Amino acid sequence: MNTIRKKSSLIKKISITIGIVLLLIAAIVVYLLASEYKPAPEETVSVESSAEKTLSTGQPFTVTSWNIGYGGLDATADFFMDGGKTVNQSSEAHVQNTVDNLARQVSELNSDIFLLQEVDINSRRSFYINQAEQIEQQLEQNHAVQSAFAYNFNVKFIPYPLPPIGHVESGVLTLNSFPAASATRIGFDSSFSYPVSAFQLKRCLLVERMPLADTDKELILINLHLEAYDNGQGKAQQAAKLAQIMKDEYAKGNYVIAGGDFNSMLPSVNQNLYPLKNTEHFMPAVIDKTLLPDNWQYVTDDSAPTSRLLDHPYDTENPDSNQFYVIDGFILSPNVTLHHAETVDYQFQWSDHNPVSISVELNAE
Repeated sequence: MNTIRKKSSLIKKISITIGIVLLLIAAIVVYLLASEYKPAPEETVSVESSAEKTLSTGQPFTVTSWNIGYGGLDATADFFMDGGKTVNQSSEAHVQNTVDNLARQVSELNSDIFLLQEVDINSRRSFYINQAEQIEQQLEQNHAVQSAFAYNFNVKFIPYPLPPIGHVESGVLTLNSFPAASATRIGFDSSFSYPVSAFQLKRCLLVERMPLADTDKELILINLHLEAYDNGQGKAQQAAKLAQIMKDEYAKGNYVIAGGDFNSMLPSVNQNLYPLKNTEHFMPAVIDKTLLPDNWQYVTDDSAPTSRLLDHPYDTENPDSNQFYVIDGFILSPNVTLHHAETVDYQFQWSDHNPVSISVELNAE
């Protein structure tokens, strides 16, 4: 009888423990869903500025776009979403060293404008290093800059995989030597259904309106990071919305430059240069050329890849084992003259993307 009672008591305790654990899990899930980041379709972004340069038509200037991979996707990295195994880098020292080198490289590129993507400001995956602040401080050693940051990833806790990604605060960062009158976050509709969407990126455009010294027209500068791991529909919808915004601004007489990580090949890219060898994981789409009239310019430099697949660390000894892409670049309105475009081939030492730089000029009216 005592044995039966002891077994009954043990079963009861186990049941209570399981019930408590399930209640805690349910409470955590409810909290995470209730705390979902839900930005408005358009939001004003604060602009912190000490920029002193004046931008005019007929004046060449440089713009660089670089997805910096949140300091966690250097040449040693693989990533579980790309067919690798790693979730987060193993040490804070490793990430800090990568961020230090990214900041130094950004400064040495010496562009007038930087459009940066995957910039963490308070994320577990990058040991809560404020990368936006560090890169801005590095740039300001050379000249004054204006900064604007927009969230596209803001989740209290991502519970998958194991070990979990955890807390993420990340986004796109524009650093500008010329002062902008305003900055706006323009959001995209989610490519994922609820509740998965609660833990996904909230993709957006960061749009700066820049006054010009010799005209009442503006330069519309757009920093972007389009959808990656969707079925292709999200990429297409986001590209269409981007194109419509650009056409609307050009119709007003403004100049338009959009740059960033398209996660799609621009129509100007020679698709035979970097053939798809891995079709199991990330596969870029191709931007629909008909979204914009023929006199618009799709710009990148495909003499070097702009991105690599993270199914394994970068292999310098066997380059053919790496899957490369050209998915970073710019779109220019017809009233912007392109002088030069260059993919700066860092061999993916500090990020899974290489920076792309352009020299351009706004045509005088």
